[in-house]
Amino acid sequence: MKTLKLTLAIAAITLSSVICQAQKQGNQNKKHDKIAQKLNLNPEQTEKLKVIREIQKTENKALQEKMKPLKAELKTLKAEKKTLNETKMKEIESILTPEQFIKFKEMKKHRKDRMKEKRSDY
Repeated sequence: MKTLKLTLAIAAITLSSVICQAQKQGNQNKKHDKIAQKLNLNPEQTEKLKVIREIQKTENKALQEKMKPLKAELKTLKAEKKTLNETKMKEIESILTPEQFIKFKEMKKHRKDRMKEKRSDY
């Protein structure tokens, strides 16, 4: 009985995933049909665009696969950078007086805010 319940639960989860994917694909097809209609595309143009979308989908999938290990590496490097910065801040704090360290942190925050403003201007 437990095996049957477990099997049914797994089947339900799998089926719901398949249904969601089908709905997503259906929504994309509707969107593409709507665009083709608004642009008044002929059947040849519609087919060419479909081919382009399929090629792009395949290429994007390949790029996503290439990016997976890079994302993991980036996450590791960011963690290393954070640790390095924390170590540096502790060293600086050990050198400065409490008042100097507070002022140093304020200056650092001010510089960070200015940099953020400059980036938002673009």
